[in-house]
Amino acid sequence: MTYIFKIDRDKQKSLKEFIDKVAQSISKDEPNVLEYRNLNRLEGLCYELSKSGWYLDDWKKIDSKILSKIQSLIYGNVKDRIDDLLLPYYQDNVIEIFDRLKTHYPSRKHIFNEANLLLQESRYHGFITLALSLVDGMCIELLGKEYFKTLGKKGNHKLELSEDLDKIRQLGYYFLLKPITEKSAISDFKDAMSKYNDPLNRHEILHGKNVSYGTKINAIKILSFMAFTDYILHLE
Repeated sequence: MTYIFKIDRDKQKSLKEFIDKVAQSISKDEPNVLEYRNLNRLEGLCYELSKSGWYLDDWKKIDSKILSKIQSLIYGNVKDRIDDLLLPYYQDNVIEIFDRLKTHYPSRKHIFNEANLLLQESRYHGFITLALSLVDGMCIELLGKEYFKTLGKKGNHKLELSEDLDKIRQLGYYFLLKPITEKSAISDFKDAMSKYNDPLNRHEILHGKNVSYGTKINAIKILSFMAFTDYILHLE
């Protein structure tokens, strides 16, 4: 489903300038997936990244060349190389991300400090499990709902959280929400993991099925997930 909302002129101009900038850096031989008139294609980019375990926090701050390379890799079905692009970005922004999180959720400052320490000491199993619990806590604190809770009876793939995002849709940022409104590797049911490439799944981690998740790349992916969730919760 594609949502259509009015965006105020300042936001519309800023959004168009950004997407045009990215589009200009894309090879003429490839489809313009970031075309301003078709934001559902940018929505698809965000969702495809989430299926690989990656999330974008403030996409406007990420170098447009990186985004254009990412879309090229997705288009060329070589998603494993996306790690090489996003790993340095998030590693360079660890301090900024944790500072922002501690500012937004001051009652959890001591937990974020511990999570950061685990990450810096390469204790990735501990960091990942703590970060996943923090994501639920962040959502409970601001919306009164857990991130991973699904709607209705068993088998429903829609996250309950998706019903609380009308404000973001009204701001015109609906294209960022598909990783939440649709199931991705982190939130899908355990019996759906076969459709993902090297899935990093919350249920399999916290319920003890996955015992090999404690790698650096997985830790940074979870950091990107935590940063993305915070970004979505504080969009204005």
